Amino acid sequence: MRAKKVFKDICYGLVNEVVVVICGFVIPRLVLTNFGSAYNGVVSAITQFLAITTILALGSVGATKAALYKPLADKDTVQVSIVVKSSDIFLRKMSAIFLFAVIIMAISYPFLVEENFDKLFTAGLVIIMSISTFAKTFLGQSYRTLLTADQRQGVISVVISIQILTGTLLSALLIHNGFGIRAVQIGIAATHVLATVFIIFYTKKKYSITTDVKRVDSAVTQRWDNFIHVVAGFISLNSGLVILSFFSGVYEVSVFAVYNLILMGLYGLFSKLHGSIIAAFGSMMAKGEDNLIEKNLRLFEQFSSVIGVTLIGIAIVTIIPFINIYTAGVYDANYIRPVFAYIVLLSMLQRFLSMPYGSLFYAAGHFKQTRIFAIIDIAATIVISIILVIPYGIIGIAVSSLVTSLFNNICFAWYTSRYLVPRSMGLFVKRQCLAIACILLIYSISVVLPLSPAGSYLQWAVNTSVLSVIMILIVSAQEYFIYKEDLIGFIRTVKSIPGKR
Repeated sequence: MRAKKVFKDICYGLVNEVVVVICGFVIPRLVLTNFGSAYNGVVSAITQFLAITTILALGSVGATKAALYKPLADKDTVQVSIVVKSSDIFLRKMSAIFLFAVIIMAISYPFLVEENFDKLFTAGLVIIMSISTFAKTFLGQSYRTLLTADQRQGVISVVISIQILTGTLLSALLIHNGFGIRAVQIGIAATHVLATVFIIFYTKKKYSITTDVKRVDSAVTQRWDNFIHVVAGFISLNSGLVILSFFSGVYEVSVFAVYNLILMGLYGLFSKLHGSIIAAFGSMMAKGEDNLIEKNLRLFEQFSSVIGVTLIGIAIVTIIPFINIYTAGVYDANYIRPVFAYIVLLSMLQRFLSMPYGSLFYAAGHFKQTRIFAIIDIAATIVISIILVIPYGIIGIAVSSLVTSLFNNICFAWYTSRYLVPRSMGLFVKRQCLAIACILLIYSISVVLPLSPAGSYLQWAVNTSVLSVIMILIVSAQEYFIYKEDLIGFIRTVKSIPGKR
């Protein structure tokens, strides 16, 4: 039953990410061609500044999720209601801080871009876009966390997919009919609010959540320890664009944002998988199924490595041709940055390879024990980024991301191997070396392969298909000859899923 839930969540999540990625490229393209890079840059910067405030809410998500595993496994509706209510009250307090942060942002950010935009225009855009952030992050977050903890991420994926499709269609219609960027953001905000309201009503009915319970702060322990990890994760993923907003202009921010669309699309595929696996590990730990943890960790390592190396390998050899086509006709900024692209993709590979270890320590609730890693990650990301962005610009941000993501991966692999699933770190090093070897091989092949230049999306798709087949063959050969036993175990697990109840 648990494996089937994971499988269903992954399938729904993959469909959701396809929608997210496709629609995610539509709106920025419309903004670039109809408004220009400056508008794309300011919207991207506001999005990231608002995202900073989301850590106020997301800081409690991991701890809330960990607190829900046992009552869900025991079918204890009362305790589930207590955890949800405790989390909800905490989020209400955080939303007040969010409101204050939005006001400060609406007052101060316009001065950063006053050379390009009227102050009142920028302030209004901040306030409008904050509605979407509030709906996604603070309104109903406890209910989303409950669905995720119970391995029902598929429900969220379906609702979000519908919301994104609706928001994209509405935005395209508004832009086509001559409406401004603020009207477009109002339309997007409306779809976020409606989607969140639906999730709240669905979850309350599904789990018989009652508010007639006492708030118990101890029901969600380690909230602040988890908060540190959330801050580290956010800064690691988002600080680049924020730092560029201070040290570079809106045009460089726009360049970063375009590449970030691809990076976040790749990351989104894994984040859906990540949530499902954490819930599965949490269920195992709640039921004391220690014998299954090591087996499933190896399977997750294999899956993460295979999918991660394949995606990053394909992306490295196809990203620049895609960017060239995507930004055709946009001449107010240079979007062709191959060195930057390769470095940030290698950084993303490290995040993919670290997900099995992150899943395990999150499921175990070891937030306090590992917070020192998060603190070092935060400090290193900020310091290295600021030091390197001044002389090297956008490439300095990429180098900082690669260094800190590799550090983070090593730390959590070591912690997992020493305290959660005792084993040799040699397994980690071996996976790292083989991953780099596969990527170097596909890059070398792409250089000598006689493919036609990608001058259109169709030709790009043809070239990508050819390179994808080659990359899949390379990774499959690696798994067969080096990890044959694990591969057989993984195939058996996948085959058994449809028959599980």
